Amino acid sequence: MDIELGKPVVTEGGKEIGSVDGLIFDPRSKELVQLLVKQGTLLTKDRIAAIEEVASVGPDGTVHLSIPDSMADQLPPFVEREFVIVQPEEYPNLPPAFAGGTGAGLMFWGNSRLGLGYDPRSRFFEMAPIDPPETEIQSNVDENLVVIKSGTDVVGSDGDKLGDVDHVLYNEDGEITGLVVKAGFLFHHDVQIPANWIETVTGDQVRLNVRSDEAEHAGHA
Repeated sequence: MDIELGKPVVTEGGKEIGSVDGLIFDPRSKELVQLLVKQGTLLTKDRIAAIEEVASVGPDGTVHLSIPDSMADQLPPFVEREFVIVQPEEYPNLPPAFAGGTGAGLMFWGNSRLGLGYDPRSRFFEMAPIDPPETEIQSNVDENLVVIKSGTDVVGSDGDKLGDVDHVLYNEDGEITGLVVKAGFLFHHDVQIPANWIETVTGDQVRLNVRSDEAEHAGHA
């Protein structure tokens, strides 16, 4: 089957519940494990559907799930949060904290030195810091899995970018059989990359074991 990023996702009854926002991939086994379903347009929320719940993909790319309409809101949400790691030397400059009355976590009164809160003297646009703070990303997706989203780079073994991931091809066992690189960067047409060309996959890029000029001679997707 062929799953294209951005295509509609519907339930067993044909109700559209969102679109394909990302694909969760196991780089060790090169298997597609789950997909992210993006709900909403302004206030978006991603939910996770297991690849086993994909019943079929229509000729127009619509992904048909095997779950009833009533189960759509019970798909687990995708959670990914980025935290600034505070260094020990910054402890004295931390803002005062107090417990929220609603039972939420600690609430902080801003300290502009740490970038917390609002400084009325600051400009609307600020230069990026030369030495940005160390951050940590926490997610409810297994740390051994990788999320591929629209815009994930595909680069050759020489480091040159070929384009972005647009489609993922996989067989009935969930094994990745290939990727389709979207036209518009190095290529003037979509190009299918076989799975055996994939060297490594991270959240930022798919790296191939062939040079970009070799991949350029691949067939049209």
